[in-house]
Formats: sequence, structure tokens, C-alpha cells
Amino acid sequence: MAGMPGRPRKRGFKELLLECALLATDDNAEIAEALEIPIEEVEAASDLLPVRKLGRLDRLEYVLRQNKEDRPYLLWSLNQGMTFVLWRLGKTAAIDPVEGLQKLFTDCVLKSKEAMLVGNGDPASVEGTKWVKLSTDLARLLKGWTIDSEAAMRDLEIALEAADLEGFKSLADLSESDELPQ
Repeated sequence: MAGMPGRPRKRGFKELLLECALLATDDNAEIAEALEIPIEEVEAASDLLPVRKLGRLDRLEYVLRQNKEDRPYLLWSLNQGMTFVLWRLGKTAAIDPVEGLQKLFTDCVLKSKEAMLVGNGDPASVEGTKWVKLSTDLARLLKGWTIDSEAAMRDLEIALEAADLEGFKSLADLSESDELPQ
């Protein structure tokens, strides 16, 4: 497409993470805070690198035209958003364990299906076997986690009922503003 940014170029790590952040979010203030740089620097970079004006498919095409060292960073930020950028910076990136496992499971299943599209002699078919095993392991983990959390919730409700707390029926009946009786 004419006029699309995307010539591969050598860049420093700071510039790479700034570009990752621009792909991850449209919030300049969030980027400035995460990268600990002035918001004016984010705005200037946004003007120079107009990836925000591109649709998702064009952003992906832009990323795929970058050099192979930078491409994984850009793809991950496009896929995972600011969570990835924060993690690369060594900052806290809160991920709910069950949600994280569900996303990993989805990625693994899709990677294994992707491997089915190639011939048996292709190295990707060997990788497919690894992805199938990993997705199976994650499915077991997820099943155990969700079953265990439901059992734990039931145990907690039974314990609370046994404590004979006035007015307590179930945890589901409590609102965020309610307090348990002392």
C-alpha cells in the first residue's frame, strides 16, 4: 500500500519499546507513564510513526515488514498490548491466573492447528506435536484449577454457614459493599 510506514530500520531498545507501546495502545499518557518519558516525546513519536492510523491488518503487515530482531517484540505488543510492554520493562503486569492459562491454552491449540497445515517433513509439523502436548497439559491444569476453585468456594461457604453468622446465606448474595458480620 502506498504511503504506509514500514521500512525496516535499526533502532535502539527505547525506540523499539516506544513503537511497541504505540502499537499496543492509543493512550499517550499511559505510554509516557509506563516508559517514564515526557508525554511530548510520545506525541512526537506518534506523529513520526503513524501506526495508529492503520487498521489491525495493516498494523500486522507493517510489523511483518520490520527486521527479524524487532518483529517478535512488535508482534507481542500488538497481540498482548501494554501488558507485554510493562513486562519487558520489568514492571508488574498483573495477569489473572485462570485467564492467563485460558489464553495460553488458546494459543497452543491454534499453534497446533497451524502446524497441521504443513507437510510431515516440515519442521513446523514437529513443533505441532509440542504445541498439542502443551495444550493438553494446559487443559488439565485449567480443569484442575477451575474444579478446585469451585470446591474451595463450597468449602468456604460451608465453613461460614457453620460459623453461624447472622444474616449470612451465601457468598453469591453478598455485594461488594456488604461486610461480613464480625
